[in-house]
Amino acid sequence: SQQLPRAGAAPPPVQFDPSRWKLLTWNIDGLDQRSAADIVRRTEEVLKVVLEEKPAVILFQEVIDGMMKMLTHVLSFAYKSTCPDPSNDRAPYYCAVFVHHDLPVLSKRLWFFKGSQMGRHAIAVRLRVAHCEVEVVGTHLESTKNCVTERRAQLQEIFQHLKGSVATVALVGGDLNIRDQEFAGLSPPPNLEDCWVYCGSPAQSKFTWDAARNRNIEGLPPSVRLRFDRVLAACPLWSKPLSKRTVPELQAAAAAAGLSKAGRRAELEARVRAAEEAGRGRGPA
Repeated sequence: SQQLPRAGAAPPPVQFDPSRWKLLTWNIDGLDQRSAADIVRRTEEVLKVVLEEKPAVILFQEVIDGMMKMLTHVLSFAYKSTCPDPSNDRAPYYCAVFVHHDLPVLSKRLWFFKGSQMGRHAIAVRLRVAHCEVEVVGTHLESTKNCVTERRAQLQEIFQHLKGSVATVALVGGDLNIRDQEFAGLSPPPNLEDCWVYCGSPAQSKFTWDAARNRNIEGLPPSVRLRFDRVLAACPLWSKPLSKRTVPELQAAAAAAGLSKAGRRAELEARVRAAEEAGRGRGPA
């Protein structure tokens, strides 16, 4: 398993491939403070996963100060980070965005949602990846079923921000706390796709808040399983669903800088190969 860098030791390199980069989003549950030792142990495990996966961009939610100190101490050799000012009492727990040093940050914005009763906010960073500009927004939207009106307003506010962005590709990720039906009536940017749906809705990765698997969920029956954590992406090349594209269209999309630099190339190439091997003119549904 991945070992954390020792104090004073040279950190392991985080290799970065601009043609096939990863985005990681993770609610690391800093609110579950059973003990100081537990927070340290869980944050160490988060860091091990980060060092193994080597994402280009990391979107954390429910970070607390002790966790943030550990994250920045270990990751600062490879990542620059953005989070609310620790002195801001509106954010006893917060989002944090880490961006690999090899990705130039062209602009960034952090704002709090005025209607939030939970200190919720969003962090937007506009990056240059090769010849493409990518805007990434990390957020943690209002929790609980009863807060649907505020949650929808927060997501629409993010959509409005993205509509004004000059970036070619836009990504929104985090603990959105949203149910499928809550998207109805919102006005997203053009060509917005839910990445899980776009990649074929694989059943094994459907639920991200799962009482049957997540040991930090207590007091709920195993039947409580929801897809709160999502990545939404908008790209001008996504004019129709992936499952309805021909192999040449998939190949063109996979080769296009904007789409490949948004982290979709690996999935597209896999679907191209599957379609070609099956002898069909379409990618699999």
